[in-house]
Amino acid sequence: MDRFNSLITHLRGLLAEPPTADLWAAIVASLDTCPPAQIDLVLDYLEPHLAEWPDALRAAPASWTERLLREGTHEPRFRAARALTASPLRLGPRLVKLVCRRDELTHLRHLDLSGSPMMARGTESLAHCKHLAGLEQLALRGCRLGMHGVGRLSLGHGFAALRALNLSDNFMGGRGLELLLVGGRLESLTLQSNLLDRVAMRALANADLGRLRWLDLSANLIGDDALEALLEAPWLPGLRGLSLAWSADRFDGPRMSEPRVHRGSRPRSLCC
Repeated sequence: MDRFNSLITHLRGLLAEPPTADLWAAIVASLDTCPPAQIDLVLDYLEPHLAEWPDALRAAPASWTERLLREGTHEPRFRAARALTASPLRLGPRLVKLVCRRDELTHLRHLDLSGSPMMARGTESLAHCKHLAGLEQLALRGCRLGMHGVGRLSLGHGFAALRALNLSDNFMGGRGLELLLVGGRLESLTLQSNLLDRVAMRALANADLGRLRWLDLSANLIGDDALEALLEAPWLPGLRGLSLAWSADRFDGPRMSEPRVHRGSRPRSLCC
C-alpha cells in the first residue's frame, strides 16, 4: 500500500501541471511501474483528472500497442489512452483483424493506421469493429485500399462519432468514392492522390456532407468538367477550407498543375 500511495502522490504532482506531451510521457512511465494488482485503482484515480486533456496528447505508447498483438494478453493501461498511432507497425490484414478484436480499443478517439498494407480485408475488420464506435478521427493514408477496400469501409454502417477521415494515397478512383457511404457527421475529409475524377466529384456533390468544413482533393484528376460537378454541391458554401492543389484532368509526367483553389486552412482541432 505504501507503494500505491507513493505512486498516487507522484501522479498528483504531475497532474498539477498543464497538459503537455512530456507530462503524458511521465504519466505513462509511472503507469508502467505500477504493479498489476493496483493498476485498476490507479486508472480509476487518473480518469477524472485526465478528462479535460486533449485526446491527441493521450497517445498509447508502442509498448502498449505491441501487447495488443499478442494472443492471450490484456493491456489495462489502454483505459488511459485516447489516441493510437500504429503506422510504424505496418499492420497487414491479419493483424488488423486481431487488433479489432481487442476491447482495449473502446476508449480510443483517434486512430492512425497510415502506411499499413491492410487492403480490403483490413478495412472490413475496421468497419465491423464494435470497439471503435466512439472513434472521432481515422487516418488510413496509403493503406492499399483501392476501390474495393474503400467500399468495404462503408461509413454509412458504422463509425457513428467519426468527424475526421483521411483516405489519401489509396487510389480508390471515382467508383471507389461512390461506394464509400460518407455520412453527414464528417467535418474534415482528406482524399489526396486517389485518381478522383468527374464521377467522384458527382458522388461528392450528392453526398450528405452538411457538416463538412475542410475538404482536401489535392493531386487528383479534377479538370474543368469535374470542378463544375463539384460546384453543384449544396454543402460547398459551408466549407472553411478547400484544396484542389496540383489537380488536373490528366498527369503530364512529373509536372503537376498549379493550385486551382486553396481557401482557408485546415481546422486545428482535426488531425486527419
